[in-house]
Amino acid sequence: MSPLRLLLAALLLGALAPDPAVPPATRALPESTGLSLMHRPGPGRADPPLRPNAEMVGDILDLAFALESGRPLSRLGRFEGPVRLTVAGPAPPSLMPDLDALLRRLRVEAGLDVALAGTGADGPEAAIVIEAVPKASLALAAPQAACFVVPNATSFAEFLRLRGSPLLDWEGITTRRRAAVFVPADAAPQEIRDCLHEELAQALGPLNDLSRLPDSVFNDDNMHSTLTGFDMLVLRVIHALPVGITRQEAAARLPDLLARLNPQGEQDGRPDAGRTAMARPDDDIDRREGLAHYALGRSRAARDPAAAQAAFAAAREHFRRSPLTAIHRAHAEMQLAAYALAAGDPDRVLFLTGEAIPTAEAHGNAALLATLLLLRAEALEAMGRGEEAAALRLDGLAWARYGFGRGEAVDARLREVQALNPWRMARSMAG
Repeated sequence: MSPLRLLLAALLLGALAPDPAVPPATRALPESTGLSLMHRPGPGRADPPLRPNAEMVGDILDLAFALESGRPLSRLGRFEGPVRLTVAGPAPPSLMPDLDALLRRLRVEAGLDVALAGTGADGPEAAIVIEAVPKASLALAAPQAACFVVPNATSFAEFLRLRGSPLLDWEGITTRRRAAVFVPADAAPQEIRDCLHEELAQALGPLNDLSRLPDSVFNDDNMHSTLTGFDMLVLRVIHALPVGITRQEAAARLPDLLARLNPQGEQDGRPDAGRTAMARPDDDIDRREGLAHYALGRSRAARDPAAAQAAFAAAREHFRRSPLTAIHRAHAEMQLAAYALAAGDPDRVLFLTGEAIPTAEAHGNAALLATLLLLRAEALEAMGRGEEAAALRLDGLAWARYGFGRGEAVDARLREVQALNPWRMARSMAG
């Protein structure tokens, strides 16, 4: 395989992962690159869901009344009353600011009474414990999960002691009283934040994931990294339903409840003055076809770059047809920008990254945003706009510190992107 194909495969296949898929570079970045700086995504606020309420009824029922394994739940389970949390053990520096931002969003957008437990003796006892655990320990306990949540445990040590016990089975628990969320202690800040969003949302709400959802973190396609407007609505709805209600009883109540909590969703797909677009009936077909093309592109990136590029272009075309798949489209545009840079087409790189950068920033995806900015900087470098490129590269590296974490991981991503630039390679060989 040619060196260029290796580099493209490394960049493209590692695009969704917090850490690059190649070994770190042997030389650390000099301090003058600005590696010591780190940009942090803002707390954000998700837009309201764009789909009609009638469509979301079935999604909410399937999320709330089943486990990820597919096993059905006979009754709705959740916490009752105020929910207090605590963080156990030494937390990574990024965890508390991101947790504070998440709790604010849950209070404002989902209407939940959630907060950190006070330190005083009169404060309510923490119902949810968040513990940062080394990745290696998490992998031994749950090889398929980067992070996870369990009921009726207050520490990772207690979880290990209780493994195999019915106490850790969500089925049969209607009123939740205790839960523990385990996140990686030695991961990139973005990965830790993403774990907080998904696992805390599951502790407070639905335990299932659905592959059909285009606008949710309750979906293993990993496109959304933080709670969406749909997710916040799901949490608000679940906490408005009585604990212990059956699926049939919930199905009878949901239409009126959604009409009250999400009145814009009663428009049956017709946009109003405050909404630029609504979901179309064939959006799910486009999303599924786009994901199929995207997966094909990733699988062929190393062996057949031309076929991979065509697949990513087809994915982008499907994703661009709906506002529900804006972040999906941004991922496809990043892939295509990498190919354009390697092909010596800086104008195309600027166009594609210009389309994707606002979306990546709006969704708080620092890893994607950093890669887009670094690709754009290389295109500017190729066009002789060195000062603009240098400033943009510093910005990209600051986002990369949040998205990729370790200095060597940031260094590896920078070197991967720079190695795709034929003008840089030509100058290097001439020198």
